[in-house]
Amino acid sequence: MFSWLKSLGSKDNNEKGKQTREAIEETAQSPAITVYAALGQIEAVRKAIKNGADVDARNETGATALIIAASRNDFEMVKLLIEEGESDPDVQDHFGKTPAYWSEFHGNQEMLNYLKAQVQSNHRPFC
Repeated sequence: MFSWLKSLGSKDNNEKGKQTREAIEETAQSPAITVYAALGQIEAVRKAIKNGADVDARNETGATALIIAASRNDFEMVKLLIEEGESDPDVQDHFGKTPAYWSEFHGNQEMLNYLKAQVQSNHRPFC
């Protein structure tokens, strides 16, 4: 199926076709739960968790679904991933960014306080 999708952009050599191929290839290499998080598909994430998806699976930049949800300022999804998926609240991507970093970036104090409490309840110092 992915070879067919890749071919969508390969018939012409324009920039749009190249971008389409790159987006498809990137998505094909990412765990489904990270793609769902990036798209804001909370029900798909919930279903993936119920079906045993690895909530701490990483995409090519080392981001988990939780990091992606926080980077999108999606507090509802952040809570879902931690409370139902038991995602690591202090996880870091390849660039050292954590969910708390993204909470601060967006000025979302409620999400930041929630993440701090989750990290502390796991008996780890907050980074």
